[in-house]
Amino acid sequence: MSDHQLVKTPIVKKAKVKKTPFFTKDLVKCVVVLASIALVASLLLGVMNWLTYVDPDETIMKEVAGYFGTDLSAVSKDESMAGENVNACFVAKDGDTVLGYCFYAVGTGAKDGTMELLVYINGDGVITEITCYSQGETAGYFDKVEKANKSKYIGIDVDDVDGLTLIGSKDTPSGAGQINAISGATYTSKGYHNAVAAAVNAYKQNKGVA
Repeated sequence: MSDHQLVKTPIVKKAKVKKTPFFTKDLVKCVVVLASIALVASLLLGVMNWLTYVDPDETIMKEVAGYFGTDLSAVSKDESMAGENVNACFVAKDGDTVLGYCFYAVGTGAKDGTMELLVYINGDGVITEITCYSQGETAGYFDKVEKANKSKYIGIDVDDVDGLTLIGSKDTPSGAGQINAISGATYTSKGYHNAVAAAVNAYKQNKGVA
């Protein structure tokens, strides 16, 4: 063979790479299983919510009946007594005699949003009780305000005040209906106060004493 003779190099054909499909059977099975689990979990959660659902109106009505010492049948919801920041009003009666009202009021301006109080006003227009329905304040703040200020609201004759006003913690009240905020819990004081004030305003507007 001549030194100059060309040697042909054999051409090696590249093997074709088989592309793996994105949606494989295993992937589809996995998606179907996960979707089924999510669906079943949602259905179970819905059933649990339905079984454990508590009607807030019924809960409050039972509490009102217990507070005023009457039958549940003697408590009714008065839609006309609701108003700004007052979700509902419940009235307890003994025959035609009004024993009192319970205002489900929301106080804005609290440190962590709003707080919901049940404000009781008897048939003579006097605030007799305030209980907490729901609140999300930082631990200790609500208890601090309730302990210091609740007693200042109870006993107020709503007919004798133009309204309720929250003043500074170091200010001196100059008239009925002025309540001092609690030092170190100003925002919680505001939320608590605004809920009670909303109940008082709703009562006054609907009873014609505003």
